[in-house]
Amino acid sequence: MISRGLVNAVELLFLYLGGKVLALLVNTTYHWYFQGGDSSVQKNPVQLLGNPSLNKVTLKLLSDNGCASVITKDIDVLPQPKAGFEAKDICQDSAVNFINTSQGAHNYLWRLGDGKASTAVSFKHKYPLTGKQLLTMLL
Repeated sequence: MISRGLVNAVELLFLYLGGKVLALLVNTTYHWYFQGGDSSVQKNPVQLLGNPSLNKVTLKLLSDNGCASVITKDIDVLPQPKAGFEAKDICQDSAVNFINTSQGAHNYLWRLGDGKASTAVSFKHKYPLTGKQLLTMLL
C-alpha cells in the first residue's frame, strides 16, 4: 500500500523466462531523509544541506511488490571559500606582487585585466601600460 502524497516512479524490471524477455512494471517510491529532519519523496530531490560538517543522507526505496532497500551516506559540506589578495601600487616598468590571502580555496583563476590570466596561488605580473587595471580573482 502506498501512502497518500507519495510520488511514484515507474521502472521496468526485465525477467528472462524460457529465452524470452518479459518486462514487468514495478512502482517504486523514494523516501529521502536529510540530517535536520527534512525529507523528500522525489526521485532526484534538491536539498540545501546545513553548515559545513558531515551530513547524513538516507535513501529508502520501496517497491509495490514488497521489496525495500536502504542506503545511508555522509555528505561532507565544505565551507565556502573566501577570496582575498594584497597588491601595492607600483612604478612604471615594475612588476606587481599579488599575494593571495584567500581562505578555503584550492584552485585559482586570476584575470589580470590586460588579457592575461594566471592559475598560480601568488605571483608577480608586469603590466605593459600605466593606469588602473581591473583584476578578477575566481576561486
